[in-house]
Amino acid sequence: MRMVFTGADPEVYSDGARRILAKFDTWAQVRERAVDVYLADAMLTQRYESDGLLGRWNEKTLRDMLLLWMPRHLTLDEQEQATVLPTVEAFFDFLDDSDLLDERSEPVAVLRETTQRLATEFATAMADPANFGISKFWAAEMVNAGVDPTDPVAMAEFSDLVQAGEIEVDQQLLTAIAQRQELGDPDLPAQHASMVFDLLGEDELRELAGETKIVARLRGLFEWVGEGRAVTSKGSFKLEDCRELVNLLDTGDEFDAEIDGQVFRPKTSFDLPELHGLFEAAKAIHLVQVTKGRVLRVPAATTVLEDPLRLWEAAFAELDVIDEARYRLYEPSPYLSGPILSGLAASPLPLPAPILLTMLEETVEDGIDDTHLESDARLLADFGALKVAEATGEELDDLQEFLAEMDFGDEPMTRQIYELLPLGHLAVWTIFAANGIPTTTIEDLADETAEVLVTRLDEATTETFEKAADGWLAKREPARARAELSALAARTDDPGQRLSTFQVLGKLGDEGVEVIRSLRDHPSAGPSAGTWLVGAGLLDASELSRSEVVYGMLDVLLTMPDELVDEFATQPRDVQLDLLGDIPKTGHPRAAEALEMIATEHGDKVVAKAARKALYRLGSRG
Repeated sequence: MRMVFTGADPEVYSDGARRILAKFDTWAQVRERAVDVYLADAMLTQRYESDGLLGRWNEKTLRDMLLLWMPRHLTLDEQEQATVLPTVEAFFDFLDDSDLLDERSEPVAVLRETTQRLATEFATAMADPANFGISKFWAAEMVNAGVDPTDPVAMAEFSDLVQAGEIEVDQQLLTAIAQRQELGDPDLPAQHASMVFDLLGEDELRELAGETKIVARLRGLFEWVGEGRAVTSKGSFKLEDCRELVNLLDTGDEFDAEIDGQVFRPKTSFDLPELHGLFEAAKAIHLVQVTKGRVLRVPAATTVLEDPLRLWEAAFAELDVIDEARYRLYEPSPYLSGPILSGLAASPLPLPAPILLTMLEETVEDGIDDTHLESDARLLADFGALKVAEATGEELDDLQEFLAEMDFGDEPMTRQIYELLPLGHLAVWTIFAANGIPTTTIEDLADETAEVLVTRLDEATTETFEKAADGWLAKREPARARAELSALAARTDDPGQRLSTFQVLGKLGDEGVEVIRSLRDHPSAGPSAGTWLVGAGLLDASELSRSEVVYGMLDVLLTMPDELVDEFATQPRDVQLDLLGDIPKTGHPRAAEALEMIATEHGDKVVAKAARKALYRLGSRG
């Protein structure tokens, strides 16, 4: 069973939870344990909403669930509430018996003892109106007023009486509960899957920082100031100095720029966006200071100037200052640097300009166009954070074909492709860290479980996957790594997880391959192992049985649920019909899921009907 759903789509989680609960229900019936599967579902939902680690439990997660989440979300009568703790304990026993309890969990005996110890606090929390969610608040008010919450007519009458003031409710408490629902629960903050960052080492980043234009310009400005330079009464560089600096620092400022159809002639550095932004940054990070009509060096600045990475980080921390100075002359003033970086970081591949612009338009309120994108991208390029390249040759042909399908015209901007560079990844990580957004590096993953590793790397680039897998393996004795990976491959019902697990095992050489070979007879992992061995050139395809071939095909299709039907339909009709006849025989745990999608979404009525028949045969098999 898959037990890690960090960042998973709600539908993917829902399917996984359904399979876990079905297995739990069977487990409980065999052992004659009285449980409420609805409550076990609530337990999984709370863990999914928290961090997606369904099998990782300790005192904190138990407290969050029993004393906060359940009182907020569950309305239970006395009899139902009495089944909560026995169900919780039974669920822990189930996880332990089924080898689904995360290795970082407390031992099951400790979890059961903690559950019992929290019994009194749980009862108090469930009865405290201050703990209720908005739905539970109104349900409790109706019950207190003698109204059946399941009766629509009675509910409507109750609502009218409340609005008329004939039934009083605690407005202060209601306001607090409503605010908690609208603004987020401070006791149970919403968790989002942290982005996985593949950051270079400090020495490599330092070398890259030393090659950036922003570092060169700040150092150049510091040197130019020398023993001091005169400035205007408002603290700006005089026009003659501006001409020298623009040329010396290659800022790209224009002295006769056209803005909104009018030629704008600057008088001081205040009127030159790039130079003004650079000057403001230099003051903000205390490289220079303006005193009594002169700009002077700050003596202590030599320390940060000597270290290009520290200088780069100091400058990046003042990105808003630079943006504000650069956009002062323009309306509207959308600051796109952060959204550009986040958008590129979220994509495993470089993005064409039209796609990036479309993403920005969905997240930025102010009206933006390609001019704004190019301006802020140029600033980020000066920081060495991104690269803008023009597509040519086959790449251009593919790009134009792709954009034509999206109704983008053939304009110069459509040929631009934006790629995030190593300093860009550092920049995004810096932004996230500064705003308290959780972050994960591949170094963090090296200390995680095998399932967390392969789940978090699901959409990673090949390079990041390889680097993270190598780091994870380096932290473990080979025997321990083989055992953990083998157990995951045998346990998971997620084809993508299993194939990724085999990829990591393959990095262990002959001994890792032997583990994969040893799984050939496993009922669920066996066909996947065979498929992997064939793909690695270690097994001839003729050695796979028909059932294994079909099982492997299902594995591949189920790794891309949104495209499953379309991919299946690419084969000739007779091949599709043959496959549908064989699918019920494979024993694949998710065969019904695939057949249902084909039966309901396939455009060919003959194939859809065959899928429905196959689904019926699968049900008949039990």
